[in-house]
Amino acid sequence: MLELIAAIDVKLMYFLNVSLHNPVFNWFLPAFHDDSSGRVILGIIFLALIIFGGAKGKWVVAGSFILLALSDPLSSHVIKPFFARIRPCNVLDGIWVFKNGNWLITPNPVIEIYKSSYSFTSSHAANTSGQAIWWGLYYPKMRSFLVILAIIVGYSRVYDGVHYPSDVFSGWVIGIVCFSIMWLAFQRLGPEVLKIKKAQS
Repeated sequence: MLELIAAIDVKLMYFLNVSLHNPVFNWFLPAFHDDSSGRVILGIIFLALIIFGGAKGKWVVAGSFILLALSDPLSSHVIKPFFARIRPCNVLDGIWVFKNGNWLITPNPVIEIYKSSYSFTSSHAANTSGQAIWWGLYYPKMRSFLVILAIIVGYSRVYDGVHYPSDVFSGWVIGIVCFSIMWLAFQRLGPEVLKIKKAQS
């Protein structure tokens, strides 16, 4: 069964990375490869909410940091070392990899380590899925945008050649689980402004 799942995962990898490779995605998806620009944008949003968002804004930002402190270490420092899965760009030939601002295609055999850290699960997927649900819960007008953004970020990891589809899917699951744990805790022990009835009123 595991061999069948792995084979399907590889086929999906080639489809999503190679068959769908096109100039539009080549231009658009690498924008989600740069973590530094994303952090700057998030920093501006967080600062604006802390200053202008009232008690709700401050607590949503605080919850966002707590959620990140759950999902990122769980994915990066617990699950990845445990499974120690090699990234697709380091083992699969003929897939596209975005590295140093350029698109490369892996040779046969693959002889270069394009990205040294482990593959399973995608921390980007884990972080963005949990955050999308958290922010969408308290700012419902942004919900659709945030979910779409999380999907795009997840797909960009496959398209960039650094994650298998199952890495991304599992990352989404991790993010949802972390969100669920934190949300339940906040409903019991958190500030009144984040209780779900008041968040929706």
